[in-house]
Amino acid sequence: GGVSSGYIYDSLVKLAGRKDEIRIAAWLITHHHQDHAEGFKKTSEKYASNLIVEKIIHCQPRPEQLKPGEGSDYEQVKNRIVDGIRNFQATNPDLEQIKAHPGMEIYIRDAKITVIATIDTVEPKIISNVNNASMVFRMEVGEKSIIFLKE
Repeated sequence: GGVSSGYIYDSLVKLAGRKDEIRIAAWLITHHHQDHAEGFKKTSEKYASNLIVEKIIHCQPRPEQLKPGEGSDYEQVKNRIVDGIRNFQATNPDLEQIKAHPGMEIYIRDAKITVIATIDTVEPKIISNVNNASMVFRMEVGEKSIIFLKE
């Protein structure tokens, strides 16, 4: 499953109103899941020259935190995320990579993200579902605020 890189890029083109030099203030990878990593990597492979990604924010569990079967593709998923970051760095050497941890405050232009929970929060428990390891965060822009709880 997951969303295709073409769909991601077409959505960005529609929002930006152009096909080149589309600036993405931050790309959040909320959890260590196959579809998230694959979409990220494929988008970076096909469209890195058209996209300027300023920040990549991510978190991921350690292999020993995953229930057998859930972690069978751990290295593959991790490598896809690492490869995607490298692809975007090739076109934007100033790209900032942020490994999120609870309590962090991350500023993206006029938005403030406060990381509430990551995999660090359940440590050292074994996770039976990678979706339960999603980054939980609050985003504030001006007087408005929203909490992102899961996938």
